[in-house]
Formats: sequence, structure tokens, C-alpha cells
Amino acid sequence: MRLLKRVALALVVLAAVFLGVGMLLPSAWHTERSVEIAAGSEHILPLIETPARWEEWAPWNQTRYPDMQVEFAGEKAGAGAKWSWKGQSSGNGSMTITRASADYGIDFDLAFEGHEPSKGSIRLEPSAGGTKVTWSMWGDMGMSPIARYFGLVMDSMMAPDFEAGLGKLETRAKEEQVVAEKAAAEAKARAEAEAAAAAAAAAQAVAEEMEAAE
Repeated sequence: MRLLKRVALALVVLAAVFLGVGMLLPSAWHTERSVEIAAGSEHILPLIETPARWEEWAPWNQTRYPDMQVEFAGEKAGAGAKWSWKGQSSGNGSMTITRASADYGIDFDLAFEGHEPSKGSIRLEPSAGGTKVTWSMWGDMGMSPIARYFGLVMDSMMAPDFEAGLGKLETRAKEEQVVAEKAAAEAKARAEAEAAAAAAAAAQAVAEEMEAAE
């Protein structure tokens, strides 16, 4: 009995220490990763400001979570655009874009059921190689000491998803730029052909008038 009491007391002391240390840990958490993309911000912004296009590059999609049900609301893109999801494997949550522009990027609010709300941003900055893209998320674990321990590993847990997502975003942005450049080249070629045809027609008309005048 005496041994059991000692073990019980030791467990109580350990639990108290665990919880006490947890209360002393920082409640705030922050995760951030960057990539330089050889494409203009105008080709990146549509991919990040349009919730329906996040599935093209973000790791949290129906390929990863087959039972995830997604709904879109508000604006189609930019500030006010929102998407929400629910599913046994993905959990339930929502994201709302609060700011968006090609010279800034986006800010968004994120909510996961059962967790404190968090915020995030994807910043777009001109760079020598094109555009520097910085994806950040941050939040607060509140007063729970156990949640604060969890906050210590948030960066290491989320980093692989951030890096994978930025890698796919880079691929899609480059593809978008190639398509846009091809369309611009084709439009320029058409415009030049039309201008040449118009000039030829005008020259022909002048020649016909001069011939008629003779």
C-alpha cells in the first residue's frame, strides 16, 4: 500500500509539473515558408485568391481526403471569397480571404472546428528571379497547457505541407505564364496579320483609284 501511495504521489507531482511547465510555454505559434517563382505575380494571384483553385496546388484537397466535402460562398475571388470543408478524415473548417491584390498577395482567416481561430497570408514580392512567395500561418493556443505543448511542434508538422504546396504552386504559376505568353503572342500575330492585310487592302484601293483616274 505504501508503495502504491508513493507511485500515486509521484504521478500527481509529474502531472503537476507537466501542466505547470505547459502554462509557461508560449501560446502563440507561427509557421512560414518561402519560394521564388519564375513568374509574374499576375500569374500567381488567381491561383491563391480563388478558393476553388486551391485544389490545384494546396495539399489539403479531396485527393488527400476523399471524404472531404467542399462548399464555396461569397465572392468568387479576392476579399470576401470563402470556402468551407467537412469530413471524417479532413475535419471541419473554413477559410475566408480578407485581402487580395497582385502587389501584395492575400490575407485570410482560418477556422478549424475544435481549435482556436488562426490567420494566414501568402505574400507576393518582386524578386530578381520573378516573384518571392511567402506562405505564413499563425495563431494562439489559448490557456490550455496541453495545447501549448502541441504548439511547439506546429512548425515541424506543417512545414512539409507548406513546402509541397509551394512546389505545386510554382509549377502551376509557370504553366499559367506559358499559356498567357502564348495567347499574347498569338494575339500579337493576329493583330500584325490584320494590320498587314488592312495596309495591303488600302494600297490596293489607292492603286485602283489611280488607275481609274488615268
